[in-house]
Amino acid sequence: MAAEPGLFVDVGAHFGWYSLAVAPIRGAAVIGIEADSGNCAALRANIARNGLRNVTVCNMAVGSEPALLAMSRRAPGNSGTAAVHSGELACGTAHCWVAATRLQILLERLVQPAVRPVLMKIDVEGFEPQVLAGLDLDGPFRPKNILLECEPAFFAAGRQARNDLAAFLSARGYTLHDVLGRPIASDGILPEANLWARDASQAGPRP
Repeated sequence: MAAEPGLFVDVGAHFGWYSLAVAPIRGAAVIGIEADSGNCAALRANIARNGLRNVTVCNMAVGSEPALLAMSRRAPGNSGTAAVHSGELACGTAHCWVAATRLQILLERLVQPAVRPVLMKIDVEGFEPQVLAGLDLDGPFRPKNILLECEPAFFAAGRQARNDLAAFLSARGYTLHDVLGRPIASDGILPEANLWARDASQAGPRP
């Protein structure tokens, strides 16, 4: 982002670890999307504490379609474990309901005229495929770079789900790397459990 300042979309912004790192870069603009209300309050407080004026905050979820989603924290004392429930809620499960829309709809509303993201980070505790399904990767908001969490524990199918996600991105013209920029193998271990997808058609500096 320092080499190519532009739009950074932070999906699962938490309290702003990534958003606050990118926002001070001259020429950068940030959209921070955080579904958990407590995390979003911390994000807003950190933005204010740092005097940042180029961060747009959305307290909502994004998915494959508009919906009402149940969320809870897998570990009550860890705000980073806020996640969307898959399947039926068990009786007595502590949760809250959040509104979700497609990422494409959100960006069309917030970014006018359309600007292509230089980087999109997606860290939503296993909900990454649904987030991508709600974005038109052939449209004006096709990210140049996508950094997304691929933690096998969050996917019911384990590594196969990671491979399916990698295949989805590869079929749409992205080359796949680990966070160090090395090409990944289907059975390789991902440092920090993160996948870096880079638009194969774009030239220029890497983030």
